[in-house]
Amino acid sequence: MKKTVLLMRPNGTEDKKDTYITFPLGLGYIAAILKNDDYDVHVIDLTLEDVNYESLADRINHINPDVIGISALSHLYPQVKKLASFLNKHTKSEIILGGHLAHHSYTPILENTTVDVCVVGEGELTIVNLLENMDNLKSVKGIAYKDNGEVILNTPRELVSDLDSIPFPAYEYFNIEEYSSFDDVYLSKKHVRKGKVHKVMSIEAGRGCPFNCHFCSKMFSKVRKRSVDSIIKEIKFLYDTYDIDTIWFQDELLFSNKKYMFEFCDKIKDLDIGWYGNARIDSVDRELIQKATDNKCLLVAYGVETGSKTILKNMNKRTTPEKIIKTLRASIDIGLPLDMGLILGYPGETQDTVNETIDMLNAVGYPGLKFRYITPYPGSKLYNECIADGTINDEEKYLISLGDGSGPYKFRINFTDFTDTELRNLVSKTSKKVFKNYVLYLLKHPRKLFKYIFQKDVMNPLYIIYNKWKNATNYDKAWEDE
Repeated sequence: MKKTVLLMRPNGTEDKKDTYITFPLGLGYIAAILKNDDYDVHVIDLTLEDVNYESLADRINHINPDVIGISALSHLYPQVKKLASFLNKHTKSEIILGGHLAHHSYTPILENTTVDVCVVGEGELTIVNLLENMDNLKSVKGIAYKDNGEVILNTPRELVSDLDSIPFPAYEYFNIEEYSSFDDVYLSKKHVRKGKVHKVMSIEAGRGCPFNCHFCSKMFSKVRKRSVDSIIKEIKFLYDTYDIDTIWFQDELLFSNKKYMFEFCDKIKDLDIGWYGNARIDSVDRELIQKATDNKCLLVAYGVETGSKTILKNMNKRTTPEKIIKTLRASIDIGLPLDMGLILGYPGETQDTVNETIDMLNAVGYPGLKFRYITPYPGSKLYNECIADGTINDEEKYLISLGDGSGPYKFRINFTDFTDTELRNLVSKTSKKVFKNYVLYLLKHPRKLFKYIFQKDVMNPLYIIYNKWKNATNYDKAWEDE
């Protein structure tokens, strides 16, 4: 008889604005694999609710699972530890952990929590093999576990070579209405039909990123893409079944291949679908930006991080301020709204390098919304260096600090010559300076100001101010002095 499996995602923090709720793709894929193999599957996503652990015990005992699978990102370590301890006291279920946390931090997990097994790498080829061999863990590739107090890491599992072979996520186990609310206040509404209640869903077109930015905690270097036909088929299914008309691609790097993106644009152009995803500055050109804009791309998110040549080199970004300015100007000129990651406090940061970033944003006319502090995450080169040189001398304590709800909006390690007080106020100070420059820039370019005030997106200064007042999000914490 097949096992009963409960899949769970832990809650983030008690403050719901600290939990940006997206569809849990990892759980969706695992649920589909298990369903196809006739397992009895159940799902509880704690990010959707205020958690009452006592009532949770009743719900879980009613399901009576043989195995409980948890999926979590690295910053959810304290929540995973608390949840696993609770499950261990109230159930007899084996506890399996997957996701970034398990992949990068299986040793502290197995040494300090009641998790039984960590899946290291992709779970789709591992999960059924693991469930069939819970009493013979040494035979299972791609896992870590404890044996007589020692953490054992088995032979790595091969990657999924054909992503089309993975079934679509088992959406039927999830309340799609809870994930599909179109509430991203920074997302352009320019290409979506007015007067319609829009619904967004996150999917993936591929996995992996070939670049090696030192702060990035990616799981895979090898880029693998689904076929465009498979993606279009899933989008049509979501549209027909759940009325989803906006797609957020969660890929680390959606715009990684120009030919691939042209094919995607050609095949999505006749659908009533808006979409957006991530790009590198050097993974797009003016022709591709124009192609995406002409085919309902709502926004492109660039990993810019800094406008300083020195910090770009320290980060191993493999680009230059000149290339950044050229690409950002192309997006703005063509009319494709852009978003970007901006990091402060990286090793080597000084007031001069901060000023270079401010000047770069002013040169292209961008409001600079999302400044964050550099946070070493497990799996990144920066994190490994911090472990090696003793900057992080207690790994579990550091992992707990990542889950305090503040995310990258407060610094955890001062890598700079700024005093702690100076660094603490750097995000606020820089954000305000950049936005002031942006307003002055628009006043000097009245055509752009006139254009933007009629657009509800990231480039509209009035919309930005309104949303900071009416719909404050985590990003708005960057405006608050401590």
